[in-house]
Amino acid sequence: MKPAGVPDVRPWLLTLSLGALLAVVSGPAPAEIASGAPPPSTQAAPAADPAAPSDPERDTLKAQLDDIQRLLSRLDDLETQLIAQAQQALDRADAAQNHDERARQERLYGEIGARIGELRATRRDIAQQLQVLEQTLDDSATTQPDR
Repeated sequence: MKPAGVPDVRPWLLTLSLGALLAVVSGPAPAEIASGAPPPSTQAAPAADPAAPSDPERDTLKAQLDDIQRLLSRLDDLETQLIAQAQQALDRADAAQNHDERARQERLYGEIGARIGELRATRRDIAQQLQVLEQTLDDSATTQPDR
């Protein structure tokens, strides 16, 4: 069971970062293709390479990458909270007066541990994707002046 108020970050991240970066760098995002929206290349063509993000687009992408970095910080805070809750469940299991309460607290400890593992995997995936996106943005910035 997911704790209340904790969004599922994987779809949000993919929608926010990959969709935005791919739409700017390599053409329309899958959602734009499915909606039938004309690709950016069929609109007014700029003099520079249409795949290279412009300065306002680059600023928007940098702001979105900063948002993702803040999300990673919040995930770190959430992990700290979950670790504290897991320790509390373990302490309550040790202090339980009967077998049922002990078993319930041990199950809770196990569930929280599983969520911590999922959170760490999600955070690692987001951090890797963020690194790739930042590198892609940096690479496009270094190749754009030559065009």
